[in-house]
Amino acid sequence: MTGAAVRAIESRGGATGMAGIFEFGFREFARQRQSASGGEQLLEGSRRAMRVAQLKEIDRLEQSLATLATVAAPVRTSGCLALCGES
Repeated sequence: MTGAAVRAIESRGGATGMAGIFEFGFREFARQRQSASGGEQLLEGSRRAMRVAQLKEIDRLEQSLATLATVAAPVRTSGCLALCGES
């Protein structure tokens, strides 16, 4: 990869979802590549960083799950009542 592409990805930051997981892995890859790490160590570091990012993303999504369930419950109930002909 060119230096400009690496700097562009590193400077973005703040991505969520799959993009954030990729970004964490790529940053670790670039960091270890600069320190002249071996091939297996390079990949293992990237995998580890991506696992950490994945766990953080799961935590972030689960925090909003209770709110979503609370907001969605009345909508689901009113939809069932509408189907039964009651308002």
